[in-house]
Amino acid sequence: MKRLITLLALSAGTLAAGASAGEIKRPNTNYALDDLPAWEEGAYALPAYPVDADWVGFFVHHTLQNQYFIDAKSVNVADEQLVRYVVKVVSPSGAVNLSAEGLQCRQKQIRSYAFGDTVNRRWIESMKPAWRNIEYDDLLHRRLRENLCQDNWAPKTAEEAVVLMRKAPWR
Repeated sequence: MKRLITLLALSAGTLAAGASAGEIKRPNTNYALDDLPAWEEGAYALPAYPVDADWVGFFVHHTLQNQYFIDAKSVNVADEQLVRYVVKVVSPSGAVNLSAEGLQCRQKQIRSYAFGDTVNRRWIESMKPAWRNIEYDDLLHRRLRENLCQDNWAPKTAEEAVVLMRKAPWR
């Protein structure tokens, strides 16, 4: 009788272990985020070349002598995570560089859509318009992200983005 009880107990334990092992292998499919599609950028038309722009200056880093500005009229917020703008960089000798760019706040990425031809006053589209990560030594884009993306989120409107840039410290 003791053998029968021991045998039944061992077989019940083995069955229970096998049943629980099967449950562990099943993936949890109760996540709502699994169904979300991958983010895709919507269509974007370049802004008009900035003739009478509203330039908002901002500080980048104490080791850089260039002056940095963003055109308040060109700021555009799209897809709840993307800020587009025109940035102007002026060197100490007076050379001006313009670029139309996009900034993804959550992914910490940047994209250059076009560069300004200051002689003919037109845009030249970028030959490599791919999204790229903001590198550690890219002080300009790190500062733009710091100023525009509060807690890794893009501002809700273009007006809010301009207010954030105007409030950015001039250290």
